[in-house]
Amino acid sequence: MFGKVGFFLKNDISFQIVNQVYDFLSKQNISLSIVEDESQKQWGNLPFVNPAALDLILSFGGDGTILQLAKIVDKLETPILGINQGKIGFLTSIQDTDIISSLKEIVLNEKYQKQKRIKIECSFDGKTFQALNDIVVKTSRIARIGDFTISHQNGETFSFRADGIILSTATGSTGYNLAAGGPILPYKSDLLVLTPICPYKYKVHSLILPRNEETYINITKDDSPYGITIDGQQFIEFEDLNKILTIRKSSRTLNIIYPEDFNFYNIIQAKLNFGESFVN
Repeated sequence: MFGKVGFFLKNDISFQIVNQVYDFLSKQNISLSIVEDESQKQWGNLPFVNPAALDLILSFGGDGTILQLAKIVDKLETPILGINQGKIGFLTSIQDTDIISSLKEIVLNEKYQKQKRIKIECSFDGKTFQALNDIVVKTSRIARIGDFTISHQNGETFSFRADGIILSTATGSTGYNLAAGGPILPYKSDLLVLTPICPYKYKVHSLILPRNEETYINITKDDSPYGITIDGQQFIEFEDLNKILTIRKSSRTLNIIYPEDFNFYNIIQAKLNFGESFVN
């Protein structure tokens, strides 16, 4: 049984569900607390505890809440269990209808799957940024098309014009990457995918990138300011186009817990109507 459980709550949380979970777990001889972070200071009914001291973190919200939490736990191995109160919820595994039964199996009986989700990182100017879902590179002000040059450690290079680039992990492949026409990668894959955003020539498609090679991005022939967005949570703008962004698979991972019967393909079918007929 997980003895020390922390809560992490999105801002517009429904306390009906939080209270339901609290009432159940507080009767199980489990220590309950709030994850110690500035974003959680408004919730003062439980003690604040550093995530390093917890056995499990319950994330109340959607996928964005888990992405926010991923930055907080960073290098820690503390696993996260998502209770879905968002819209789609690929990362969150427990729905409103089966909360207590799922908690009994996972928290009390320790019957679950623990998945290590890979991260990617982007480095420039001596700084490195970690992403669980994706890193997006595009113009940051007036909508302008950009010239992008992509190269690898082995010296292979190609260029294309587009509004921007999405570099996604398997976890993020069902997000912005999918909306931009990119492929879905199975969650166990440690590959990366590069998807152009509105490419100038339609024959420019997504590319699967080598997992253990660095990818370099250079933006040329444009005086517009550019920026990168990390997991839709953090934005960094830069105006110096003589800059090379280095993208690589990170050594860091995020531990996410799912029910024992979790099935990736059932999830994408349920969330995306994947493979279903349009005919009743």
